[in-house]
Amino acid sequence: ARHAAEMAATKLSGDLRKHAAIAALKKVEEAGRALKTAQKNLADGKGGEADVQKAQAAFEAVGETYEPLRRDYEGKQAELAGGQKES
Repeated sequence: ARHAAEMAATKLSGDLRKHAAIAALKKVEEAGRALKTAQKNLADGKGGEADVQKAQAAFEAVGETYEPLRRDYEGKQAELAGGQKES
């Protein structure tokens, strides 16, 4: 039984390393940087309100994609932590 639990934990750990939430988080971070750049450009008189709105929409879109992945990732993380406490 212990071997099965260890194998499950190893598989779950591997799944977490390759989880789609990690790639999605990178997209959220990139969109956040693009939004900040657009806001700074607007403040500096280099860009328009439309650029900020476009960046804001892109940021919100990737955020909506990321959120369910984040919840799944955290659930698997909790499952892994719970499984390790039992052994």
